[in-house]
Amino acid sequence: MKKLKADLHIHTNEDTFEKIRYSAKELIDLASQKGFDVLSITNHEMVTYNKELEEYALSKGVLLIPGVEPIVQGKDILIYNLPDYEPGTIKTFEDLKRYKRDDTLIIAPHPFFPSPRSLLTLFEEAATALDAIEYCHHYTRRVNFNRKAEQKARELNLPLVGSSDAHLLTQLGTTYSLIESAKEVKAVIRAIKEKKVEVVTRPLDFRHAVDVWVQLFRQGPIDTVIVLTWTFFYLLFRVELNCILISSALSRLSASPSRPSPGDRGTPSSP
Repeated sequence: MKKLKADLHIHTNEDTFEKIRYSAKELIDLASQKGFDVLSITNHEMVTYNKELEEYALSKGVLLIPGVEPIVQGKDILIYNLPDYEPGTIKTFEDLKRYKRDDTLIIAPHPFFPSPRSLLTLFEEAATALDAIEYCHHYTRRVNFNRKAEQKARELNLPLVGSSDAHLLTQLGTTYSLIESAKEVKAVIRAIKEKKVEVVTRPLDFRHAVDVWVQLFRQGPIDTVIVLTWTFFYLLFRVELNCILISSALSRLSASPSRPSPGDRGTPSSP
């Protein structure tokens, strides 16, 4: 069975919480060009999905899964295949558990990233409602807040799902999932729960990470993204800069000509 290339956490300019420059159709167009088979648009507190958009995606070879990123107890959660979701109806993790069904999927997005909307200390409280944990693309080789997500996925025997959490089109394709499934909504959900999913990812290099931050900052004072990227890239900059300075200092030190110590000068020969 073919593995489906999927990104299940993406925002578009239909999201009233964010200031994003591309529409759902523009996203679908690019995803089709990049060979994606499955997408979910997960705007905050709203489902960006209707028959027209579903058919438009299908015409581009893309299966569109209804998704939403509700704010539950002040934290971001991803839930799928709930097309009739009404804003504000899931207020607590107990409410969330009522939507845990065979035909729905609940994922913890960026659970341990340094943002007030990440689960962080509330992860354990939310854990019983989860079907999977996200592996998010916002990381570098040295700074990776996904490591604790990997640990928790192993402890709870939950699948990891790779996604971009894209707010820029350039973020699409940095991290995604390969899902061994038929190209149908319920089949994809079932395959993820059965852990028939593989994360495809690569760390951002320092320049790419800074470029993402600058572009997000230029979009204006948006809600989640600014808090997340400010904190993340501040830490990233400090760590990466320190590593660069240390590496540079060590290189200069190793390149310096060595000076013989007094004990290395030898003793004068006797006449």
